[in-house]
Amino acid sequence: MSRPERIEWPRGFPSRSLSTLVWYVVSAGLVVLLVRGLFADEPEILVSGADNPLADAPMWTLVLAVVGAIPMLLAVVRRPRVGADHFALTVRPGWIRTLVLPWSRVADVAMVEIEEERYLVVRLRDSLDSRRQPSSDSLVAFAA
Repeated sequence: MSRPERIEWPRGFPSRSLSTLVWYVVSAGLVVLLVRGLFADEPEILVSGADNPLADAPMWTLVLAVVGAIPMLLAVVRRPRVGADHFALTVRPGWIRTLVLPWSRVADVAMVEIEEERYLVVRLRDSLDSRRQPSSDSLVAFAA
């Protein structure tokens, strides 16, 4: 059985996500180097024989910097997406979630440009009753 026809809108180059990732890598790198410069000479064991927690500061700073880079890296890899098939409109506005909006729930779809930024605007039906008009509180906007 073949897959139904699917339309996928092309995505732009992730320049904003890449610039955010580069900014974070430079900032986190400077913080890691600063902490390493401050605490690299700390002894592992104090004169009293106890463990020195400051000796582990460079390692934990590096771990936190790598964990902090994961959302920005995912924003570059998992780009926003808009697709459609016979069943639903599929929208991924960011890297976290993907919304599947069945056509029976979609009342209107429009592209709006505000201050040189494009948005996809989707109006949803409150119910499946075709006699009822969609309300204004069921309006959803996604950055293009």
